Amino acid sequence: MSKTLFANPSLRAHLFWVPTCFTGGLLLTLAVALFVPLFQRFDASIQSLEAMGALTQHILDLHAAFWPVVFVALCSTAICCWALYARMRGPLFRFVAAFRAIREGRVPEAVTIRATDYVQEETAELNEMLDALREREVRLGELEECVAALSEWASDRGESGALALAGEVEAACKALRLRPGTQ
Repeated sequence: MSKTLFANPSLRAHLFWVPTCFTGGLLLTLAVALFVPLFQRFDASIQSLEAMGALTQHILDLHAAFWPVVFVALCSTAICCWALYARMRGPLFRFVAAFRAIREGRVPEAVTIRATDYVQEETAELNEMLDALREREVRLGELEECVAALSEWASDRGESGALALAGEVEAACKALRLRPGTQ
């Protein structure tokens, strides 16, 4: 299966298994509350075969009606949990893509998510961080242009001290732009 279907097993487990197991436990408790008193009536004072037959038929009818409801309830809970997981997973994949781009030394475009997604505040914070990184890249480019102009000026005038200083600033700018694995 694809990576997107089974991403983040812990999140999937918490969003899928916890509510489904809780629903199953609740339905099991309901089953016990329904059937135990009926079965206890067998031990009570049923004196005729007709009354026992009627009680047995009632239990069978209740059984036939109850377990399909349990099955539908468990399936509905599981499907709702999976849908919720899928809705939460989408924005997280976009976040991870942005983080990978940053790790590779690129500033990605702003992350966009649906208006109904759950991580609106987090997305806004991430986009502010990306804007700050973009601004930093612009400022770094401006600094590199200034350093290039300073190097040219110092070279034309024979200013070795200014040329050495410009070389140091240029090296510092390159170090700031250094991509992973290109040392």
